[in-house]
Amino acid sequence: TIKATAESADTFVTMAKPATAGIALKLIEEKGLEVGDEIIASLLTGQPPQPTGDIITVRMIADDHIDEVFYDGQDIRSSLSNPDGGCSWKEVKLNYVPGAVLAVAAHDNQPGLGKGLGMPQSPSPLIWQPIRPMP
Repeated sequence: TIKATAESADTFVTMAKPATAGIALKLIEEKGLEVGDEIIASLLTGQPPQPTGDIITVRMIADDHIDEVFYDGQDIRSSLSNPDGGCSWKEVKLNYVPGAVLAVAAHDNQPGLGKGLGMPQSPSPLIWQPIRPMP
């Protein structure tokens, strides 16, 4: 499930970088992630993946606003086309990093159950999973 992936040891190791340390800490404090030998070994010995030079294009839309976008531990929201426009397609070009996490936070500012975040599939090296609104 998306929740299990978001709260996994692999996600923690990916998010345990200076720019996203707050998210990693939240996984420990609020989600109860246990920092065991496997995580410690990964943090101490793992070499961070390097950008491949392949440029990928990511498109996304949210009902209503995209608040935060991080890729490979870096805040890239300001790189989006039309970052402050509501209910409109956004696009960003990224240097592909194997294993990098793309994290997007969005919110709906209208009453009702209609919410959504969409990212079309593309021939890029990334594989997108459909995102369903949370109740």
